[in-house]
Amino acid sequence: MLRNLQEQQGWHASAWYKNNFLLANSEKFQSLSINPRNSDTANNERALNIDNQEIKKTKQTKLLGVYIDENLNFAGHIKDLCTTASQKVGVLVRLRTVSPCNAKLILYKSAARYISIR
Repeated sequence: MLRNLQEQQGWHASAWYKNNFLLANSEKFQSLSINPRNSDTANNERALNIDNQEIKKTKQTKLLGVYIDENLNFAGHIKDLCTTASQKVGVLVRLRTVSPCNAKLILYKSAARYISIR
């Protein structure tokens, strides 16, 4: 029943796109079941079919710049932020003997701000 409702809503969205002369890139569509405990476990792994396009089911997706998984867990997002921070610090470590202190401070502040607003 839930899958039928999802497919029906997807069909309505697809019709809205067509009626407003917009093109949707169906290759980028993803399906994420937020609460798998209440979903139909028999059909949970099956892809949705909307407007004759198969929509793949994912366990994690990036939504407005934030990684989110099916349990509303942000561990993937935090891991991505830590990886980015580690890369930025690695650059600073490699530059420790090459560049002056004020240049490294400017790089550090710009990297820290980038990571915090990301």
